Amino acid sequence: MSLLRSRVHRYLGIAARPLTYEDIETAFESGLGEERDLDWKARLPLDQDGRVDDEFAKDVTAMANTDGGVLIYGVHEKHGLIGLPEKVDDSTLRRLLQLLLERTAPFVRDVEMDVLPHSADPARRLLLVSVPPSLDAPHFVTGYQRDPALRHTLRVVERRGSDTAVMDERALAQAYRKRFAGLSDVENRSAGLRQFVADQCLHGASTAWLIVACTPMRPLPRPSRIERHLVRGLVAGAVSKATQLVANDTPDVLAALEPVWDDPRTGYGRWVVSNFVAPTDSGVGRPCYLELHHDGAVVAAIDLSSRVQDRSNGQSAPVETGAVERAIGEVVAVMDGLLTLVGPESDIDLSAELLRARPTDGPFAAVRVSPLGEHYHDGFTRPVRRPQLVRAELGPVRSDIDLQAAAWELCDGVLSQFGVHTGIGRPYV
Repeated sequence: MSLLRSRVHRYLGIAARPLTYEDIETAFESGLGEERDLDWKARLPLDQDGRVDDEFAKDVTAMANTDGGVLIYGVHEKHGLIGLPEKVDDSTLRRLLQLLLERTAPFVRDVEMDVLPHSADPARRLLLVSVPPSLDAPHFVTGYQRDPALRHTLRVVERRGSDTAVMDERALAQAYRKRFAGLSDVENRSAGLRQFVADQCLHGASTAWLIVACTPMRPLPRPSRIERHLVRGLVAGAVSKATQLVANDTPDVLAALEPVWDDPRTGYGRWVVSNFVAPTDSGVGRPCYLELHHDGAVVAAIDLSSRVQDRSNGQSAPVETGAVERAIGEVVAVMDGLLTLVGPESDIDLSAELLRARPTDGPFAAVRVSPLGEHYHDGFTRPVRRPQLVRAELGPVRSDIDLQAAAWELCDGVLSQFGVHTGIGRPYV
């Protein structure tokens, strides 16, 4: 769940954008009631001393343990939008988050909060709290604030219709099975995507290929087909956005797909953009292959050796380090654009690996390529015979800093195997 996508958005039929006070007012007055993923709250969860009470942790974990949702404070079920008489500032929001840190186990991540003032009267305001469906569920509420003797008590709750109820033993066991089975399913799905693309692209080549997969950990249950015209601008926009994530002298990698990205080919549950697989492909520039799946998954294969003049007669596979950084940044940007389009509110599993068709041909070797096309083998690098799979993870709420951090983690994992530090600055998250 996100502040940009909620039951209120769906009820009003509005696009993904921040909600306003007037949006909430319109939805309530037109009959929108509490549901599994929507809870009206008349007042902030503060006691007489201004401390956050246990109710907040209970309501947040109930949403996280179910399917996510939105808590809207300042709305009375019978009297409508009464607003919040209390002063809601950054200090209040910090106290709410601090309670979650102290009183939920495991901690409920990626909770968003936003204060909505009335356009004509800023003193009237609402507080929106968005809770994504959690892959770490079940979450427990620890202890009772009013009774220190019960500080070790654990409670686990869930949403049942418009109510919050204690989760019984059977539901708790099912939640744990769902958590661990889900992680295994994502790893298998990601491995399957990488293997399928490798089978499509390597074809006995002695060059080095980078395979990058971005897999939603909670895919859409019934993904609808993405229209072709929506895909056309997505790749171009991602290539442009990647310059904000990765700054180096390497030319845009996926720009090699420009002659064909306006006309992606259909596939089973996906769109395919390639400049070398089909006879009608352009055959120009660095070989690249990109799949955009209707459920939000993205997988790409990029030839990292195509700009390197010396290929050592196939004995070693040159890996252009700048192309690794640029390619990963662009694929991460494509993933962000696709998920913004299709909208699964989910953590994202990211993985990258180096492959060549015949591992017995020789090791991978790190190479730098200058803007003039000159290539350099730095003496401090080491050959890599068995590259390791590298993984990273993104939450359902993704800022540009989060995207850059994920790109840094993948790039650093791939290049550190050669003894090379990635040139991408590590962002502070």
